[in-house]
Amino acid sequence: MMEGRCAGAPPNPPLQSGGDTALSDLTPIVAPGDFPASRKSVYLNTASVCLMYSGAERAVVEWTHDLAENGTIHFDEA
Repeated sequence: MMEGRCAGAPPNPPLQSGGDTALSDLTPIVAPGDFPASRKSVYLNTASVCLMYSGAERAVVEWTHDLAENGTIHFDEA
C-alpha cells in the first residue's frame, strides 16, 4: 500500500544549507507592501490561486464597490 510517497522511492535527504547567505539576508525583488502576505509566509504553489499584488487588490475592491453602488452604469461597452 502506498503512503505519502511513490511506492519504493527512497526518502528525501535532509536539506543542506546552500552557502553563506541565509534567506533572511536576501534582497527582495519587490517592495514588501506589494505582496503583504509575504511578510508572514513563503508561498510556493501558484498553480491556481496565488498571492495578490496589493495594487490589484485595491482595484478589485474599488471595482466591486462601484459595481455594488452603481450596477453597470460605469461599464464601457464601446
